[in-house]
Amino acid sequence: MSEKESEEVLHNFTNLLMSGDIEEALSVCTEDVVFRWMSTTFKGKEEIRHWSSELRRIFKLISLEEIKFVIKGDKMTHEFMMYVTVPDGRRGATRGIGTYDMENGKINLASIAISTGFLIFSREEIERFGLLRR
Repeated sequence: MSEKESEEVLHNFTNLLMSGDIEEALSVCTEDVVFRWMSTTFKGKEEIRHWSSELRRIFKLISLEEIKFVIKGDKMTHEFMMYVTVPDGRRGATRGIGTYDMENGKINLASIAISTGFLIFSREEIERFGLLRR
């Protein structure tokens, strides 16, 4: 698999995951995929499905803005900003880094680490500080 193809797999995975389409996101993963979110490890697609549904319950909207992307063989790393909206409308942001191992063109291991906390803002603060993303 070329570096360009690996990059497309990762972009597809993160975009689908952030949009909430977990089944499509998992289609680019191996059957025995391991997903590490901070200090918690999820093994296999069923555990990742459960994690994703919990994430969607906590965050109404989630999006990523890529900062840096590096590919070395079957290993990929990307730094990103993660933007969220919680159910009451407050928004937050945090910086993160993801590392991925590929196996036969699919993600076999994903490890995601984010800063220890989100900055969550009220709607008033968002408007006052001009934090609306365009």
